[in-house]
Amino acid sequence: KTDILEIMGDYYESICYVNLNDNSYIPYEAEKKFAQWYKGNSFSEDFANYIDSVVLEEYRGILKECMSTDTIKNLLSGEIINSENQINDNLLFSIQYQDNRTGSPKYYELTILKIDDSHIITTIQDRDYIIRKENEQKEILSEQKAKAEAANKAKSTFLFNMSHDIRTPMNAIKGFTELAEKNLDDKEKAANYLEKVKTSNEHLLH
Repeated sequence: KTDILEIMGDYYESICYVNLNDNSYIPYEAEKKFAQWYKGNSFSEDFANYIDSVVLEEYRGILKECMSTDTIKNLLSGEIINSENQINDNLLFSIQYQDNRTGSPKYYELTILKIDDSHIITTIQDRDYIIRKENEQKEILSEQKAKAEAANKAKSTFLFNMSHDIRTPMNAIKGFTELAEKNLDDKEKAANYLEKVKTSNEHLLH
């Protein structure tokens, strides 16, 4: 187990081996970055201290709920079903949140892994770069979608207006042509109708 934890230490800022029977824990690869919160008290007490100290307020409630020993024990016993278990039988859950431990908010991912019915491993991984890139990509896709919808709307409006602009003079040309044909004996009327046909035709061309 120690060898595995040491290898995992290259990828995680915090790794803790937790005994749920007595709420004790052993921190690995966490001495420097989490020393001020991992003081050797109960796991629940020290982790709650970390949450209250640096985790952004909007994440504190859900993080405390997920990290309560009751929630974890219920997950271990199967009383709470986690869809992630379909992918990995050892993965109880993972949750993303932000803390300002470095002086500015950064994204982290907390993961809980099952060892047995009484023991778990908790890991905290810096996911700031990846999550921010994912969020940026979502914003870009959202903007592109909005632009595409606006372009489609503009196209539809243009086609509707163009259809109306064409239909109106065409109807006038047809109507005045029919009137001119019916009044061929009256040169003045016929000429007036043909002049209107000419005007409508010019409007259509311009």
